[in-house]
Amino acid sequence: MPTLGFGKTGPPPQIAYLRSMTMFMPSLSVTQLERAREFISTLGAYQYDSLANLLSEDFTHRFFPTSLNGMGMPVRNTQEFLDHLKAVKLDIEEFNVS
Repeated sequence: MPTLGFGKTGPPPQIAYLRSMTMFMPSLSVTQLERAREFISTLGAYQYDSLANLLSEDFTHRFFPTSLNGMGMPVRNTQEFLDHLKAVKLDIEEFNVS
């Protein structure tokens, strides 16, 4: 089985998921899939500048489900979203399991 440049085990689960979505959303363009792949990759690598470049000028981030009013979380613009990600990363780094 070809590895498609992802090593011996094949693509990471996120990429495999994106590929599977084409079965259910055939109108999803290759560009959209590549953008989603790039978003996941930069998010996972904590590359905030690259991530900011992927987001549109009118980008907003909101928590779901809306039935729970976004779990009390505010709707965030690009900078607020990036600041939130940085804070979450710090929380994760400081989390100590013993």
